Amino acid sequence: QRELILDGELELSWFPKLGFTAGKASLSQHRSAREFAAIDSARVTIAWLPLLRRQVQIDWAEVDGLRAQVVRFKDGTTNIDDLMRDLATISPERIDIEGLHLKRATLQWNDEMVFQRGSLNDLQLSVGRLTDGMAAPVTARLRVDAPHAGIDARLSLKGRLLFDAQAKRIELAKIDAQLEGKSLGVDNLALRMLADVTGHLGLNTLSAENVVITSSSKSGLSVLNARLAAPELRFIERRFQGSQLSMDFSVAHPDQTLTAALQVPSFESSGRTLRGATANAQVSIRAAGAHQRAPRSSPVLFDLDAGPRLE
Repeated sequence: QRELILDGELELSWFPKLGFTAGKASLSQHRSAREFAAIDSARVTIAWLPLLRRQVQIDWAEVDGLRAQVVRFKDGTTNIDDLMRDLATISPERIDIEGLHLKRATLQWNDEMVFQRGSLNDLQLSVGRLTDGMAAPVTARLRVDAPHAGIDARLSLKGRLLFDAQAKRIELAKIDAQLEGKSLGVDNLALRMLADVTGHLGLNTLSAENVVITSSSKSGLSVLNARLAAPELRFIERRFQGSQLSMDFSVAHPDQTLTAALQVPSFESSGRTLRGATANAQVSIRAAGAHQRAPRSSPVLFDLDAGPRLE
């Protein structure tokens, strides 16, 4: 119930591998003539020997100039629900792609439930051998433009992607992501995140291990640095929990330095409220030859429904 329009020439090559090359093409919205996605060109090569055994093994897939629009409607449905249902019918054991490359892609989203719009621009994505049980290197570069969230920044990411069909597990390990630009209310933020992320589709859980997030920014003559670290964070359905969270923050000015540190042994969310066990905090100020330091221990509460509010 979508219309595929091929505006460009189709070319077929036979040796050394079966290859298809397509020019401009577009795909319509579900049950509509309006455009959902379009490409400038695409190239796919398929290995011969697996094909003779009635198996399709894609050696290389390359898409240039992809443009797509994703919409979440007011009733919570999206314009890609039918595509996601179709993808869910594909057996993961049958996926075997030697390499995937996406160039000059643009993805736009429109969320009518919360009245937000945004886009991912100039997306460059490369994925290595993608097959069940084998880790594939992943690299990506893009620019994020989300005005309502106050984000206009460039993002780069690298890691290793693995999916285990039998265990229904997807893993993105050795993540090294860096963001530069406007975000979190800061115009010149430099942020870096290291982590290992694992999702269990059958259990509806998502975990992140070895999480380290560092940030740096400047405001006038002041230099702001922050660091957050946690050995493990877990999302179980609608609950969020973790342990041994530590945060360090410093503001360096030519005539004054402020540092703060916070350690939370354990924490867990309930609804939109995050509660932690007794946390240890310390604030230190150096200015005009004086040094002031204040330690503090207290339970921690973070309430998203009240402002948000931190106690």
